[in-house]
Amino acid sequence: MAFELECPVDFVPMNENKARITAVFIFAISTTYLFFPHWFIAAFLVLDFLTRCFLNPTYSVLNIASTFIEKIAHVQYKATDKGAKKFAALVGFILSDVILLTTIFQLEEVALLAASLICFFSFLEAVFGFCAGCHVYTLLSKIPIFR
Repeated sequence: MAFELECPVDFVPMNENKARITAVFIFAISTTYLFFPHWFIAAFLVLDFLTRCFLNPTYSVLNIASTFIEKIAHVQYKATDKGAKKFAALVGFILSDVILLTTIFQLEEVALLAASLICFFSFLEAVFGFCAGCHVYTLLSKIPIFR
């Protein structure tokens, strides 16, 4: 049986290069957390992912910063479907919630593991354009409870 990648789609185009800029910011922030594990860094990530996933993405601080960089650097538009990026942001939201809660309850190892996952996923997106969210989605779709 061949491994066939499944990505969530919503048929709304967005700039993949802008998503990669956002991933650079997420990588920088989550790496900062690894060296300085303070709850407010995790809270910032939670709020930003919450805004992008469930509220209005135009009010996300990282989205605003990415839009600014996109405009001043004249970043080329490369279309991709927004669904996969939205799912990846949901994964980031869940992981950043784990970071915040485990930081508050002083479960440092769990917090550092979740932050390392966000670092890894955002690094893959920023540097290689590799959407780990699609792979997570594919794995979850094989589990009956998530179908």
